[in-house]
Amino acid sequence: MNKKVFGVGGAFTVCIYRKKGENLDLVAESEFHNLYPSEGLDYILSSIFKGHTPSDPLYVGLLGGTVTPSPSMDWKMANQGSLWDEFTSYSEGTRQEFIDGPIDSAHQISNTDNKAQFTITGAGTIYGAFLCTDPTLDGTMGTLVCIGTFVGTARVVQPDDIVRVTYTVAGTNA
Repeated sequence: MNKKVFGVGGAFTVCIYRKKGENLDLVAESEFHNLYPSEGLDYILSSIFKGHTPSDPLYVGLLGGTVTPSPSMDWKMANQGSLWDEFTSYSEGTRQEFIDGPIDSAHQISNTDNKAQFTITGAGTIYGAFLCTDPTLDGTMGTLVCIGTFVGTARVVQPDDIVRVTYTVAGTNA
């Protein structure tokens, strides 16, 4: 049988800005691909083929704590705090809404025009980002749709830094 496979892939872009007087200086920019863990893949398939009502909106969160090993298929929201940790030292009080734009001609959706923004309140280290269905800061409910870690070095942040996260997802025939 000749099979066609539909693929979904995405990438996060994380920009860290530091206040310098009245200006914001870009101090780090990182783009990295993500993993759709099993619960994220099941969520997508259920939403398309099983009549499950997808969560709208989705939410962007930041990874904190050492992420070792790297994200894997068995990661889920329920094991946030045990297998992985969320970075929570920011003033917004909840995970930030993923406000996506239109589907473009390359079959992509992105929040480029409405980046998730986090105002850092405490020094720490960010290891990556994730997309989920629950806005609760440090919560373990809902679905972990996708997660990704920086390539190479984690990023150190300090109070008053601004972290902006863009997520772009694309559908392809694989």
